[in-house]
Amino acid sequence: MGLRDNFRQAAKELMDGPEASRPRSYAPPKPEPIQEETPMFVPTPEPAPVYTPEPGPVYAPEPPRMSESVFSRSYEPVAPQELTTIIAPGTVIRGSVESDTSMELYGEVQGDIITTKDLKLKGKIQGNATGGNVELYSIHMTGNITATGTAMLDAESEVEGDVTAESLILNGKIQGDVQVSKRLSLEGSAMICGRVAAERLSVDEGAIIQGEILIGKSVLPPKQQPAYAPPARPAAPQGVRPAMPPVPPVQPRPVAPRPAAPKPPVAAPKAPVAPKAVAKPAPKAEEKDAGEKKED
Repeated sequence: MGLRDNFRQAAKELMDGPEASRPRSYAPPKPEPIQEETPMFVPTPEPAPVYTPEPGPVYAPEPPRMSESVFSRSYEPVAPQELTTIIAPGTVIRGSVESDTSMELYGEVQGDIITTKDLKLKGKIQGNATGGNVELYSIHMTGNITATGTAMLDAESEVEGDVTAESLILNGKIQGDVQVSKRLSLEGSAMICGRVAAERLSVDEGAIIQGEILIGKSVLPPKQQPAYAPPARPAAPQGVRPAMPPVPPVQPRPVAPRPAAPKPPVAAPKAPVAPKAVAKPAPKAEEKDAGEKKED
């Protein structure tokens, strides 16, 4: 115990007295008995709900194949709800076009167009058009139209051909026969130059029909031959051939003289060479004497 601790102990005894430094012992308090209260109403606990998870799909991965590739797999394409075939502006098709979907024409087709769905023509067509509902907008068409549903022509459309439809709403011009099985509606600027057959007909003020009209019938009778027929040319009697005009004689063609081929140049004859003089040997003395004797 150091000096500092002795000083603190002496100061504490001086302040509290001598009994303060003595250790005191206290008895622990006795716990009071707990009285259990009897409740008036004891609720019966409800059983907790038992959660049973639903069985999910069991995914069993296929074993990998060493020789399988992306191109060898087979995928089932999803069936589209509705498709439309569009022929864009600037496109020219030379030939017939057949489809099982709806079609919209903005380009040019030089042939027939056949579809089982709706058909909208806004470009140029030189041929027949067949479809469910056929609509024409600002188009000049040369060919026949066959619609199993309703056909519609606006005020700027013109058709040079026959039109057969279930119903027809016309505000343009048709140069041909029209056969409608239900109702034919002619608006103010409509014009038909041909025969008309329809079950019901409604005509607005300003519409023009130039031809025969049959109401209550959807099929036109065949066209009758004209009352005046031009006289037929008399046929030549059999076994006698008509005389043929004489054939002029064939004149021979003038033959132009061919130029003579140039002859090769002839070389000048060479001058004869004079023979060389041969010197005769001198006569001998004996021969000389014999010659002189002969002369005597």
